[in-house]
Amino acid sequence: RPPTYAELYSAATTSLGNPDIEPETIDTLELGWIYKTAGAVVRTTVFHSELDKLIVLKPTGFGTQSFTNTGGSTSSGLELETELTLSRQFRLDGNLTWLDTEDDMTGENLEGVADVIANINLVYQPETDLSVNLSHRYVGERHRSPTDSRDKLDDFHTLDFTFNVFNLLSPGLTLRAGLYNLFDEDVVFPAPVASYPEDFPRPGRTWLVELTKTFK
Repeated sequence: RPPTYAELYSAATTSLGNPDIEPETIDTLELGWIYKTAGAVVRTTVFHSELDKLIVLKPTGFGTQSFTNTGGSTSSGLELETELTLSRQFRLDGNLTWLDTEDDMTGENLEGVADVIANINLVYQPETDLSVNLSHRYVGERHRSPTDSRDKLDDFHTLDFTFNVFNLLSPGLTLRAGLYNLFDEDVVFPAPVASYPEDFPRPGRTWLVELTKTFK
């Protein structure tokens, strides 16, 4: 990952740019196995990654911080994926990821990363131009920085419902409607230490209705 413009040239005293920053690099080894039948696909992937020259903010004194390269991290894990055709109208797919990370400088887990993530999606398609989706997502506890005294971020579940009608009344007219975070779960993304004590809140239950037209 090459450094951003801000990481190179920012003039803000709380995040000074550094034109000598080098790109982050990553080496990854993956081993995969795929099994297919007429109504199912199963994929298994084992992986190991080594990330070097991480770009981070470091204090430079007198209340200022500057971007710099430092250390790296390793990540190892296992991912399972499946796609199942239950019937002519129903399809089920999902994935499960287990991840083990380590910061090479501290020996601790990477900040903001969860050890387990899972998704499962049920699709009902009674007609070619009609589909209904029910999606469940699980994210496990997320780790904090060794310098962050706050507890780990709690795990969470979210459930989304979406409805799609294609070629509604005329070709190319599509209606999409969705209800996201159906049970209004409290979901937050981790914020850096000494920034936002309550982390970054994500939207609660959200409605979406969209009508689009494609012209050929």
